[in-house]
Amino acid sequence: MEATPALPSESKPRFDIRNLGPFFAVLGLLALLDTSLNFIALPLKQAAWASLALSVITVGAPIYALFLASKANWTAKMAGTVFGVGIVIHLGLQLASSHIPIHSKLGLLGIALLANLSQIGLLTWCLALGALISTLLKDRNMILPIAIFLAAFDAFLVLTPIGFTHKLLTAHPEIMHHIAYQVPMIPTKLRLSPVVPFARIGPADFLFLGMFFIDLNKYGMKAGRTFLWIAPTLVGYLLFVSIFGSIKIGPLSLNALPALLPIGLVVILVNRHEWKLSPDEKRSTLIICIAALALLSFGFWKLSKVPKAVHAPPLISPGQKATAKKPALKHSD
Repeated sequence: MEATPALPSESKPRFDIRNLGPFFAVLGLLALLDTSLNFIALPLKQAAWASLALSVITVGAPIYALFLASKANWTAKMAGTVFGVGIVIHLGLQLASSHIPIHSKLGLLGIALLANLSQIGLLTWCLALGALISTLLKDRNMILPIAIFLAAFDAFLVLTPIGFTHKLLTAHPEIMHHIAYQVPMIPTKLRLSPVVPFARIGPADFLFLGMFFIDLNKYGMKAGRTFLWIAPTLVGYLLFVSIFGSIKIGPLSLNALPALLPIGLVVILVNRHEWKLSPDEKRSTLIICIAALALLSFGFWKLSKVPKAVHAPPLISPGQKATAKKPALKHSD
């Protein structure tokens, strides 16, 4: 009689740090590209069109990097570790760049390089925090109400005068200089100074984008198709805000638009056939929809009461146009 060998017990796939290689490779190349902008200067008209083209790359590349990293088998422990690494890179390189003298071209180049590398840290901790949140979602059906709530809540925060984001950035606009992702502008021959931001993207947009990608992959949903729709949508959204940001429709200014709104809509529409809600889940989702509409209605009602002399904060979600009137924007993060 021959003994039957014991079968190995089934276990979940383990997280492999090498799965983050493509993520860092894409962001590393992007950092080098952004740093190289300090060596060029174009005529004003050409620089404007080149900046629009560059924004397609600098917005699309991080989205692609997040999508690649979302395929890893994330665990809460690994997400916490990567989060810590990202915070150290982000804040550490920012601190290091603040100690470099800016009295020489070499100093300005060093500041630019460290600033662009620090953005890798920013996107790393955004990805990791999104992964940590995704580990708390134990059912694919939870993605739907979360997408609805985040889209409505981000619109409330950004667009209305009582939103936390609106109030914070009105009182302390310099905060976005330290925590936002920078979309650079091509330097012009009329302005021989460090590269300034063409736009800025808040960290929450990348955080929840990473969370959605991770959960869509985890539950075998349409992650790839979602990426193919979300990347051009957000690029177009940024270009729309950048071009038409000076326009106001009543009390609503187009220089401040919430990026989680199109993110949530794309996730919902692309994966609309993936959810199989129970009667209780349908009722809960309906309640969330009603609460979201009530929150937005209240916010827009408050917005309509804002005096004309009060202006929207200099924030765009996804970004902010850089202007010559704001010297504080001369240095990117």
